[in-house]
Amino acid sequence: MHSPLSCFGITFNNAPPSSVGLGIVANAQDLAGSDPFSIGVLLHVNLFAATEIITLDYFSDALGNGLAAAPIPNAPTLVGDTYYAMALWAWPLSACFLFDYGLSTSSGLAITVLAP
Repeated sequence: MHSPLSCFGITFNNAPPSSVGLGIVANAQDLAGSDPFSIGVLLHVNLFAATEIITLDYFSDALGNGLAAAPIPNAPTLVGDTYYAMALWAWPLSACFLFDYGLSTSSGLAITVLAP
């Protein structure tokens, strides 16, 4: 059993203040972004082509900066693998928003696992 690199995390900004969001990490990218569920937001991970999908809990601070802990297992087989991450946020009903269903998403982020 390998111990994970527990200090790794993924950050995003422009989140609703003091909120919880959903992080999605997958091994397939949707570079341009698409809305396969017709919910009014672009997903930058391809959930249908991915063979690995990981969900993370995001927590934002009062300024709208989000952070998700994302420990990486200390497994040599992961070296060289690339994953794509994004965040999905639900805004409070009291917020004045111009997007469908009160949801927003981040842009995508590519993460390549390097050897220690």
